[in-house]
Amino acid sequence: MKKIVYIIFLSFIFSNTTTTNFKVSGMMCGVGCVKNITNNTMKINGVKECIINYEKESMEIIFDSNIVNKEKIKDELHNTTNYLFSIKKEDSNRFSNFWNNLFN
Repeated sequence: MKKIVYIIFLSFIFSNTTTTNFKVSGMMCGVGCVKNITNNTMKINGVKECIINYEKESMEIIFDSNIVNKEKIKDELHNTTNYLFSIKKEDSNRFSNFWNNLFN
């Protein structure tokens, strides 16, 4: 049991979870378009979570940067959907954001 806890702890420390925000252009509805983008995003290896805001035409993707990067995600979505994606702002390390939110 100690080994399992130790492995989980180490994987948490060494995972490189990154968040990138994209602007999404071309969505016509908040149901079908969002579902299409979400399904295609979650098929990309390394993507952990995809949050789309139809009203703001934005998408937040949380991914493991050891496996995939923001450019690969953007290229893959351009190839598998009919929407336009652009990176909105700088990446952030989720772990450092946690500590910044906790202590600032």
